[in-house]
Amino acid sequence: MLHSSSMPSVRPALELLPIELWECLAAFTDDLLELARVCVDLNAISIAYWARRQGTTPEQFLAGDAVLTPDGLRALSIYAPLAELPTTKLVVCFTNDTLLGQRHSMMTLARLVRRMPHLRDLKIHFVTPAPGHCAIDDAATAEALCSTLSGAAERNPGPVLVNMPPQHDFDSLRSKFTCWPRDIARWNLSGAIQQFNPPTGWYYQNIARPFTSKPYWWHIPTTCHDGSLVDIPPLTKPRSLHLRLGDDLGGGSLLIFDFNIFRSVLESFGTIEMLSAAARRFIPLLYRNAVLPGVRSLSLVGIDVNWIQVPLREFLQNHPRLEAIHVRYPSEPGCQAPCGGLPIVSPALAHPGIVRLETALPYNILPDRQHAVALLRGLHLSPKLERVKFTFCGPRSRSSPVLDRLLNELDCLAERSANLPRISLELLLDLPETNWLLQGFQNITPWPRFTPSLEIAASLHCIRSVSLKLPSVKLARMLLPWLAALPALEDVALFIMEELSSSVRVWKLLQETRSALGVGTQVHYISFGGSLSEEFIRRHTMWNDYFIIEGGNLSM
Repeated sequence: MLHSSSMPSVRPALELLPIELWECLAAFTDDLLELARVCVDLNAISIAYWARRQGTTPEQFLAGDAVLTPDGLRALSIYAPLAELPTTKLVVCFTNDTLLGQRHSMMTLARLVRRMPHLRDLKIHFVTPAPGHCAIDDAATAEALCSTLSGAAERNPGPVLVNMPPQHDFDSLRSKFTCWPRDIARWNLSGAIQQFNPPTGWYYQNIARPFTSKPYWWHIPTTCHDGSLVDIPPLTKPRSLHLRLGDDLGGGSLLIFDFNIFRSVLESFGTIEMLSAAARRFIPLLYRNAVLPGVRSLSLVGIDVNWIQVPLREFLQNHPRLEAIHVRYPSEPGCQAPCGGLPIVSPALAHPGIVRLETALPYNILPDRQHAVALLRGLHLSPKLERVKFTFCGPRSRSSPVLDRLLNELDCLAERSANLPRISLELLLDLPETNWLLQGFQNITPWPRFTPSLEIAASLHCIRSVSLKLPSVKLARMLLPWLAALPALEDVALFIMEELSSSVRVWKLLQETRSALGVGTQVHYISFGGSLSEEFIRRHTMWNDYFIIEGGNLSM
């Protein structure tokens, strides 16, 4: 019997055969991932050939430039040349045919993420293995998922802003809460009763929660990172998720479920007020880090735009297919818009997808003379921009500096080149109605007077048409000098909300308008009882809410 010291030592594979022969062997091997388990040298050769068969390279997998299938996860998890993987972003698609297969793949991902200390961006797509099923239906899979997300998020010290999926396709991104990274590991996503961060103690049922009305049939009480309580909708069969670790000083992270099916983003006063001030502070994480490939519209309603002013530009850059933006300022008296020192989008961005911009302001807002109040300035060079809409609402005031400011801010449109689409401008003045029976007993504030710059109007060659929805003929007459100063105006549509019972009054208004604008401009009057052609409705879609189609004919 030979002593152990006399036994031959194990030689490296590359000393036994030249690398060319090992590569030839790998080229004719069916199961390269089994060959990769033999030794480190064969591991590198086998995985390189396996990646080549997938049309990629190990370097692309390590860089996160290729989507990892279950086989890709297996290959990367046994990659031996590096104990610590340098990957900063990872995209995984679970295409397993069974829930058991997804469980094994999820556990493989959990081990793999632990080898990626620099991972900052993780996207997971779930392919449903059977109708009506989802990966998180399996308790072990859901537990491994939560552990993976928690471990990855803990690399940032701050809280995680969690965005829940829409209840229906084409719904908006609106439901949010915050938590600490360690809390995610305790989530219970499987089973009929889900728990994210449940409040402790029997008394939580008596705590007044932010919702006064319930848009969904049941909600899950959840504690935010600061101890505040919110109600959130259940997580129903998610098809994807995106974890992104933020790079700002706050050290927060963003987690979005079903990020690839959102069609709109709505940030409203109601959704903001659901959260505490401490949790609300992390909402800019969404605009800095979200990537929503299906989103087409963004609405900021009733909130101060200044607190997301900087990340908003990053959001626009990350979403080139965004088509419409709507900003509605809060209506509290004395609110200033904006007061952040810059236009809403600064520096200017020629967004490739924007078609429509809307800005809504109350009459009692205080304009900042140093900075823009409209959404237009900063996006005015967008190559597809065609429609700009200004809306005014709220109580009347004796003057309207805001309207003057907005119309004067159209001066930036003079910078548009002649090869860009011409602009259709929509102006809507929405004032509260007054009971005519009480007019004699009320102190009615007169209609505001408008004095926008005629010099600026004369420079706006790109404005093709203007649609006016006004509460009175008097306001229409006030704007006639401004309309007449537009040098290339082709079309004007008037919609007067007050009742013009006399056809003579209508004829007189049209005559005054046509006389002021000249023969080169077409003038249309839209009444409550008239009818319009389909082409006119298409060109002036501002009025679509007031028409219905009956039997193929357009009527009001």
